[in-house]
Amino acid sequence: MQPVVGGYEVETFLRPGRFGDLWRARRPDGSIVELKLLKPELFKDGEAIRRFQREVRLMLEFEHPYLLRVLDHGTTSGGDPYLVLEHKEGKLLSQVVHDGALPVERVRKIGAQVARVLAAAATRGIVHRGLCPEAILLCAATDDVRVLDFGLALAGQVDEDGEEPRLTEVGQRVGDPTYMAPEYVEDFRSDARTDLYTLGVVLYELLTGDPPFTGRPMEVLDAHVSTEPTAPSTSRSEVPRWLDELVLALLRKDPQTRPEATAVARALVAGTWPPPEAGASS
Repeated sequence: MQPVVGGYEVETFLRPGRFGDLWRARRPDGSIVELKLLKPELFKDGEAIRRFQREVRLMLEFEHPYLLRVLDHGTTSGGDPYLVLEHKEGKLLSQVVHDGALPVERVRKIGAQVARVLAAAATRGIVHRGLCPEAILLCAATDDVRVLDFGLALAGQVDEDGEEPRLTEVGQRVGDPTYMAPEYVEDFRSDARTDLYTLGVVLYELLTGDPPFTGRPMEVLDAHVSTEPTAPSTSRSEVPRWLDELVLALLRKDPQTRPEATAVARALVAGTWPPPEAGASS
């Protein structure tokens, strides 16, 4: 007999998250949903529980076409939080890029959709902080994206209890060094521009098959801070010049000089950098 959580029959494991795992589950009416449960090894981890609870609150407040819709939430009989999301068949972007670089047009579509999510998040004071190919789902039916896993997200300047949303201990980085922005590497600063740097890393990887910096973790961290990336077209000649310029703009070391997410989305749709003015026809 399958376990039941909050009236949902848990069926099969789908994919891991940072603090919660996603399971395929079935409603009493037979429809399929995704059930996000706190990882068992974190049941007694107060920080992990708070992060998971913050993700639940954030997802309840933040709706977007390129996010999975929240259908329900609650706590288990043991008092652990859970989140119920719509189910979409598809592959993680990390699985797709594992086979090599993607067509330029497909990269443009993926990038524009992710940029729109980041733009909407920024207007709400939300910083994802964990963006990477494993946090982006490509839907099988449409090839549209769903940005996943807000377990590291910051939302505003203070929590509901008035505390700063810095649950990670000072001096402790969380995440994959491949996708860390220079300001986070140096002094743990994160804002909307940090997510844009990470988007630049993801676009670079989709265009070339490899991220801009590779090596041992400390070598990669040092490179984010001190090494200028080469243009994607250096590795793949069919990458157009405007897209080179856009990706390199996202990868600027100084966060104040990076473009805004709305401009990035417009550029990727229009196929030009700098982008057309807002409201201009493409």
